[in-house]
Amino acid sequence: MNEEIELLKKILEYEDREFPKKREFYRQHNINLEPSWEWHEVSIPAYKIRKLVEKGYVKIVYKSRKHTEYRLVDPEAVRELIKAHEAATYKPERKEINVDDLFKYIVGYDDIKSLLRIVLKSAKPVHVLLIGPPATGKTLFLEDIYNACPDAEFVVGSEASGLGLSKLVREKQPSILLIDEIDKLLKADDLSTLLSIMESGKTRRVKGDGISELVKVNVKVIAAGNTDKRLPPELKSRFLPPLYLKPYTYEQFREVAVNYLVNFEGVSKDVAELIADLTWDFNKDIRTARSVARLCSNNIDEIKSMFELFKKYG
Repeated sequence: MNEEIELLKKILEYEDREFPKKREFYRQHNINLEPSWEWHEVSIPAYKIRKLVEKGYVKIVYKSRKHTEYRLVDPEAVRELIKAHEAATYKPERKEINVDDLFKYIVGYDDIKSLLRIVLKSAKPVHVLLIGPPATGKTLFLEDIYNACPDAEFVVGSEASGLGLSKLVREKQPSILLIDEIDKLLKADDLSTLLSIMESGKTRRVKGDGISELVKVNVKVIAAGNTDKRLPPELKSRFLPPLYLKPYTYEQFREVAVNYLVNFEGVSKDVAELIADLTWDFNKDIRTARSVARLCSNNIDEIKSMFELFKKYG
């Protein structure tokens, strides 16, 4: 559809520019013809024009062995179609985010916070890789950036292939691509997309006629994973040197979980402390604490029952 719109825009611009001249020339010379054009005048291959004819946008007004002349069927309808398409695909101007307000509820890692702020302020893409076991706060960094940046996109490595990472980057063109569980991003197409956008800022779009074209993107990749052992060396080399996070102590985990649950999930401090303690005893994963808060809110009995169920079947 995008290519079709571009072709129609090209033809409409030609007719708007050249048809008044042709009409005036015909009038001065008493020629009783309506203006038309050939494929080379609009610089569009004939086979693409035939597709527009088949769809009813363009009509053939003259045909011989050597020449075929065309004209838009309804220029005003094409004009409205282009306007509607541009309105539907309009992307608001990207807003700057106040990076100094980020990471308030993440305990420790002040040096990593400073680095991420510098990366987010950078005019040119720089990519960051956070590696560490569960309960190190990796996902919290990604989620904080995602919540603050209106045109960031968040994907999980184990699900990225189903979503179509290449299509996401081409169509959304985020300024920041956040990837959790990057060590589970194993599909060749997705890895190829990442390698390309991180190195050259370009990816390819395959058009309907099978011809591909380069699409320019300007995206910073910030990723997290439990291990970097499965990542191809050429992918790792596109990041800054990986940052290896150590697991939180009990005190650090409790502070992180309580701050997060109170400020982002809306539970009371007492309930947040209970969830944090039960999560620490069970699996030390902030995702578990978050899920329980979302399911049970401030209902203490339901929270305790939930963890009993986890321990019974976990």
